[in-house]
Amino acid sequence: MKIGDLVIATRKEPWDLRTSRNRYMGIFIKERRDDKYIECFTGGETTARFDPESWDVEIINENW
Repeated sequence: MKIGDLVIATRKEPWDLRTSRNRYMGIFIKERRDDKYIECFTGGETTARFDPESWDVEIINENW
């Protein structure tokens, strides 16, 4: 995964859909101590941290 890749983060164990989001789409911006930081598209730009124990992050489109 490289900076600028379009990614989707999916919660490994979904929570209640009425109170929380289980998927986020955005641009990968950095990785620190295995946590992935993503600039998310959620109605406004927000930077979020996704830890590997709770989230799967997959590349949708590579930035080349």
